Amino acid sequence: ADHTDGNGGDDVLVKNSDNPVKNGIVVNADDVFAYGLAAEHTTEDNVVWNGDRGTTFFYQAEIMYDYMEDEWPHSCYRIGEMVKDHKATGLGCYSYFRDHAGSCAHGVDTGGGSFNIDKAVSVWLNGVDGSSIKNVLNNDGLVAEAENPQQFYCSA
Repeated sequence: ADHTDGNGGDDVLVKNSDNPVKNGIVVNADDVFAYGLAAEHTTEDNVVWNGDRGTTFFYQAEIMYDYMEDEWPHSCYRIGEMVKDHKATGLGCYSYFRDHAGSCAHGVDTGGGSFNIDKAVSVWLNGVDGSSIKNVLNNDGLVAEAENPQQFYCSA
């Protein structure tokens, strides 16, 4: 999804749940390599990675703008429960809860699995006061909100 029709007008393609898409990409194959992956404004997880031995270098995502509940129960990048090995670096999750003070629990959600995740960021772009991304990675407690709009996770 993108923001406008691309013709210089004010026609917004993603507003009030117009043109919904559940996920940007679902990876079910093993040994998939992604470089420069992007997915935006999905109604559920932007990316769902179910394949084993996957690798992502640079990823960018925005949460849907027009979510109207208190908690968006999805993430920008989710690793499936059956995955045993995954590597990712340079993951970015951005929020702009335009219409409601919503929040997202996890920018990146590994389902509790331990993976090689490095250099992840959550960014509060703008939005209704009180909106946030509560954790960059799983439950790390790094909250991206108006007072602290950028939070970074880097592995040791």
